This record gives sequence, C-alpha cells and structure tokens, in this order.
Amino acid sequence: MGIVIRKGFWTSFFAFFGAFLGLVNQLFIYPYFLEPNQIGLFSQIQSFATLVSPFALLGMSATVARYTPFFKEDKNLYKSFTSFLFIGASFGAIITVSSTLIFKDFIVSFYQEKSPLVAQYFELSIILIAVFTFITLNESIAKANFKVVIPNFLKDIVVRLLGLVLIILFGTKVLTFHQAIVSIIFLYIPSLIYLIGYNLKNGFIKISFDLKPILAKKKELFNYASHALLGSAGALIVLHVDVQMISAMLNLDATGIYTRAFYMAVMIEIPRRAVFQVVIPVISTALKNNDLISIQKLYRSLSLNLGIIGTLLFLGISVNLDNIYAVMNNGLEYKLGINVVYIIGISKLLDMVFSTNSEIILLSKYYKYNTVMIVLLSISSVFLNYFFIPKYGIDGAAYASLISIILFNTIKMILIQVKFKMMPFSIKHAHLLLVGGITWYIVYLIPNLSNGILDMVLRGSIVTIIFGGLIVIFRISTELNELVLQQVKKWIS
Repeated sequence: MGIVIRKGFWTSFFAFFGAFLGLVNQLFIYPYFLEPNQIGLFSQIQSFATLVSPFALLGMSATVARYTPFFKEDKNLYKSFTSFLFIGASFGAIITVSSTLIFKDFIVSFYQEKSPLVAQYFELSIILIAVFTFITLNESIAKANFKVVIPNFLKDIVVRLLGLVLIILFGTKVLTFHQAIVSIIFLYIPSLIYLIGYNLKNGFIKISFDLKPILAKKKELFNYASHALLGSAGALIVLHVDVQMISAMLNLDATGIYTRAFYMAVMIEIPRRAVFQVVIPVISTALKNNDLISIQKLYRSLSLNLGIIGTLLFLGISVNLDNIYAVMNNGLEYKLGINVVYIIGISKLLDMVFSTNSEIILLSKYYKYNTVMIVLLSISSVFLNYFFIPKYGIDGAAYASLISIILFNTIKMILIQVKFKMMPFSIKHAHLLLVGGITWYIVYLIPNLSNGILDMVLRGSIVTIIFGGLIVIFRISTELNELVLQQVKKWIS
C-alpha cells in the first residue's frame, strides 16, 4: 500500500484541484455563457470521440499495463514493444477515422431529427478520435512506468484551464460560437505534445525499427490486445452511450442538463480514478510474481477506504443539491437533472466499493472472462437506455447506468471469488452503511438557512464532522485511524 499512498496523494491532489476547476467550468462558467443546447453540443462532440477512440487503440492501452513489467527487463524487447505500440495505434487510428468518415451519413442520421447541430461539427469529433488515441496511449505508457502525476496534471488541470479560457473568450465575444467549438481540439493538442516529449525524455518510449523481438510474441500480444479492445470499447460504451442516446432520442438541451448533473455525481469517484491509476501497475507486478496475498489485502482495503471517502462525498453533495442548483446560473432549468445526481452518485459509489474487480480480472490469465462480460454489459446498457430514456427521460439514462453497474460488478465479484478466493466485503461495510445513514438523517433534520452559501457550508461541515468522527470512533478503517493518529501527533508536537 505504500506506493499507492505516496503516488495516490499527488494524483488525488491534482484530481481534486482539477475537479474544482471543472466544477467552476461546468456549474458556473458554462451555464453563464452557454445555452443548454450549446453545452450539450460541447459534451456530445467530446463524448463521441471518447467512445470511438478505443477502437483506434486496438487494445494497446491495456496491453501496456499488462506487459510492461515483463518486457522492461529486456532493453531490446522493450524498444521493440513501444515501437510496436505506436505502429499499432497509428494503423488503428487510420482505419477507425476512415471507417467513421465512410459511415458518416449513417451515424449522423441518428442525430438529425433531435440534434441537427451534431452533423455540422461531426468532422471535429473525427479529428479528436485521433488525438485521444495517442493521448491515451502515452498516458498508459507513463502510468505503466509508475508516472501518474504528469498525465493527471495535464488531463485534470491543463485541459480544464484551457477550457475555461476558451469559454471566456466566447463569452467576451472574442470568439464566435463556431470558432469556440472548432477550438476544442486545442484543449488537447498541448497535452499530447508534452506527453510524447515526457515519455521520450524519461526513456519510456524507445524507438526501434527492429520488431523481431516483439513479433516473436505476436500471437500472445494479439490475443490479449483483441480481448482488451473489446473490453475497453465495451466499458466506454457503458460510460458514454447515455450521452449519445440522449442527444439522438431527446435533444441537445437534455444532453446539457444531463451532463451537468452527471458531472456533479462523477466527482464522487475522483479518489477511485486517482488511486486506481497507481494500483494498475501494482496489481500487474503482483500477478507476475503470483503474490495473491498482496492483491487480497489491496482488494479489500481499497473497497473499504474508497467506500468511506465515496460515502462522505456522496453525502456532502446530496445534502447540498438544492443549494448548488440555487447558486448555479439558470439553476432552475438545470435542476431538472437533480434525480440524475442521486442515481449516478449511487452507481459511482457502488463502483468504488466493488474495488479492483475489473483490474484483477483484466490483468490476470482470466482476462477473456472480462471481455465476455463487458460485451454483454455494453449490449445490455444500450437496450436499457433504449427502453428507459423514452419512458423516464434523462432519469432513465441514469437508471440504465445504475442497473448495468450493479449487474456487471456483481458478476465480476463472483468470478474473483471462484477463481481467486477473494471477496472485497466484510462486516465493516455494514458499519459504514449504518454510519452513512445516521449522518444523512441528522443533517436532514437541520432546518435550512436563508442564505444558500452559508447553508451549504454548514451542512458540509456537519456531514464531515459527524461522519468522520463516527468512522474514527468506531475504528471502521484501521488505515484511516492510523493516518488520523499520525496527524494528531504531528499537530501536538
């Protein structure tokens, strides 16, 4: 856990600071300068590119995480490996971009009736597919070498700062809306250039025209990469199909309202994203050494501790939703998404509590099971959205995500129990649920203050004090209690 804590601190720091910037952008700056349909268009363009880019990567991102610990020991093999990665990603990007262009009219037809603006800027999504492909590959290479701070700084801080500048330029009439939309690409190009330079400088990318060492392992690599491709593509379908289907079945206004609500809920899982980027190479190395004891400890520890952090964030957001929408520009219109925050928030919290389900399976010899499950999940997610969105609107998309996440994680947990004899849960999870319920009930009884900002501060403080105090008093997490004790000793001394 040592390396997870050390590297996870800075990763979490940038993630939370980036989340603060994102909160300012998404809840205040964007609604102030943009209409809901314009926000929806911004979200749809980037979401579509994110959804399609895994097909261009050809499973290379997961392949990096799995094989870097094995190949780094041989310099010639590692050179051949990184060269192979870029050749494969380039080939995948060309095929994917070309295919998307060929089927452009067919794809755009899904949005034509409800969101006609999508067709006007479809080519921008195609450009972003190529950009996202190489950003993701370079991020994966850096993280596989235990360098997570720089990639996260670029993604969480730089991109959001540039996004803030872009919207302000539009809001102050320096850019037209068309110019602002087209400029989305410049939010990501600086990160791509820096990541490539960073990886080259640190020796994480080594160019070699001799591919014989890696081609000797081509059957194993292609087999793993093909399953990883289906797995990563399926996972992103689950994450982004809701935005695409809302745009196609409702309109861009609904997309804008949904994505604002979704963003608030997603803040709950920021610690998970930060920690898991550090955990992936740790699990990969432990599996290589057949160190199942370490994986078991990590599996259960992360489930409990991330559950504690996630519950605190969920409570802090949920008890203040009325206040958040009250201070948001056009908050009454965006408050139509308030149920989405609750539903997606619960789904993200559950995803945290289920711990490293996907990572353990994907990085082990049982990775083929993950492929089957994620493909079935993505298909079920599409059908659930297709059924629920017409019936419940944007709330239906949230329900589809919740059901999919529960089913998917439950199946994976059962597989890990059968194959590895591991479970993420203990009696302490029940104690955590009880503490969360008590905290919510106490805060619910407190009358609202007339000033929304003061009420938000009051409720957030009470949630933190009561929930945090009960967690420490009942010693639900040994690790957190030790951390608190260390900080107290430092403060006293």
